[in-house]
Amino acid sequence: MKSLIHSLRGMWLAVAGALMGLATVAAAASPDFTIVSPEPGTTVRSPVVLRTTVVDAELGSPRDGLYHLHYSVDGGEEVALYRQQDVSIPLRPGMHVITVELAGPNHRAVHVAKKVAFMVSE
Repeated sequence: MKSLIHSLRGMWLAVAGALMGLATVAAAASPDFTIVSPEPGTTVRSPVVLRTTVVDAELGSPRDGLYHLHYSVDGGEEVALYRQQDVSIPLRPGMHVITVELAGPNHRAVHVAKKVAFMVSE
């Protein structure tokens, strides 16, 4: 009987340890970013400052296994950013949309791209 209790206790500890390991993996941080500027729906002057914050990811060269950002204005050509920096973008007056995505070293997006729509004044 004592060995059965010992075996059951050992199995319970193994299961509990495995579950704790799964909880740790689930709680692990996931790389993400936020578009800080321009704010959605605002009216700004040109040049527009694109400012982002990145969490749980180091930006740098994909050759070094690091993340980077891609951004585009009004569906145009994508531009890669390999370091945390503000970007000054000259834009004509009117409504504009900047799309940003966080990409892994393989250049594939980590999450769905985020967009911000805003107005540039004259």
